Amino acid sequence: MKLDDLKTLRTAAPALLPPQSISEEILLEKYAKGDEQTISFPPISDQPASAKSLKLSAASSAGAAVHYYIREGPAEVSDDGTITFTPIPPRAKFPVKVTVVSWQWGRSIEPKLKSAEPVEQTFHLTREPSR
Repeated sequence: MKLDDLKTLRTAAPALLPPQSISEEILLEKYAKGDEQTISFPPISDQPASAKSLKLSAASSAGAAVHYYIREGPAEVSDDGTITFTPIPPRAKFPVKVTVVSWQWGRSIEPKLKSAEPVEQTFHLTREPSR
């Protein structure tokens, strides 16, 4: 995990990270030990602008819980991995881009597990054809 990714995670999901009084470098090293893991996060197809929600399905190769955050776009993601689309600004140009990041922090206690590289998926909210 890169330091920039850690800073993004701290902003997006502060409750899931240890206190900032511990240096970022120590945290990175702490989760750099243990079994390797990767995240499998299948592509997300474009969605109609009228869509209300979407269930995400990323998985860790170690079986650990995967978390998400929205990097960009009119959406929020809940702890259970469901995206809820928020109102699209009236002057937005279609298609509207949404980027979701999946991440797994790792585990510092036995059995130790290294942090997985975050995986991004981008899709678009599309205008529905006029009738």
